[in-house]
Amino acid sequence: MAVMITEPLDRRPMTDDWQRFLFRTTIQGGGFILLQLDNMNTTGVPRVLQGSRFEISGSFFLTENDEDIGGSLVENQVNFIYAVPLGNSAHFVYSTDRPVFDPRRGGWMNGTDRAVARVFPTDENTFWDKVVLDSESSIRSHNQNIVPATGGTPVATGVVGRLITTMLPAGAYYVELQGGSGGRGGDGGSSAASSNSLSSDRSGGAGGRGFENIFITPEFSKVMGNTPDGENAINGINGSHSIGGTGGGGGGGKAGRLSYCHIERIGLLIARGGRGGNGGMGGGILAHNWAAHSGRPGEAPPQGDRIVSGFILHTATVVTLFLGNNGGDGARGGNGANRSSGTVQGGTGGDGATEFAEASSGYARIFRAPL
Repeated sequence: MAVMITEPLDRRPMTDDWQRFLFRTTIQGGGFILLQLDNMNTTGVPRVLQGSRFEISGSFFLTENDEDIGGSLVENQVNFIYAVPLGNSAHFVYSTDRPVFDPRRGGWMNGTDRAVARVFPTDENTFWDKVVLDSESSIRSHNQNIVPATGGTPVATGVVGRLITTMLPAGAYYVELQGGSGGRGGDGGSSAASSNSLSSDRSGGAGGRGFENIFITPEFSKVMGNTPDGENAINGINGSHSIGGTGGGGGGGKAGRLSYCHIERIGLLIARGGRGGNGGMGGGILAHNWAAHSGRPGEAPPQGDRIVSGFILHTATVVTLFLGNNGGDGARGGNGANRSSGTVQGGTGGDGATEFAEASSGYARIFRAPL
């Protein structure tokens, strides 16, 4: 149990300053708490550690030893740890009774008892979400430090391009999210051969750009909206009867779709899709070299963002998953036309991607955390 820290009782001086000192000590220390639980960031059984101090209704207490917690523990529900004053001491008990914050006494109270911590046990030896109630806002805090990011049992898996909604029971979970990859940039087209060895250097058409996946608001209707299309590439340069046309650039890939997890009453986690890959430049004509030249390859598909986050559910909660598609690939640039009599065409630039792929290299999945 915690012992009371006694206040000065000698009232013989009866001076105004002495009375002011007693009043200030009590008022200034109202709601004071400096308490630590054993196994704070593990699933182990909590105890109030030696040296913890706290105040209840004008009396100050100190734990001289590590203190076990009594009372009746209720599994799979929020349990509060109450400090219960009794004479010159206070002991600790579990209760599912929810306290009310009292600003005059500076703490979460249930009558004369003060709630000093909150825990969520899934059995008598496994405790999640340990939070010390040291402020008015602390009761809305969550301690995710102990939720692992590997192992466990899969309980929900996203499907490409679809909303999947499920009800999860109370417990500890973690979610893995990765957005769909951006589309691959299209390869640049090849140049044609030339019969003029004195031709000047001429570059092929530039590849189209892929763009970042940008979202403005977490509202579902907009989060799930289209991501930027790839940019069209530039055509190759025309040739002549002795100089072949250069290759067109490859089109930019489309940005991948984001993946997300919405946990009712907790929040929204978003993993952005990868940006679209840039298209490759078309093959050019080099001076003193009249061979055909291949275009540059388009950029490989950039991956989407990855997020892993633990969360605690105190009650059965609706969770929604969305697995984002990969972006479509940009089109390959056209080859330059061979030399012939008269003007010859340069290769046509490839189109930027405007569609999503059917598949996804990302994921959206939830696991029940292992004990």
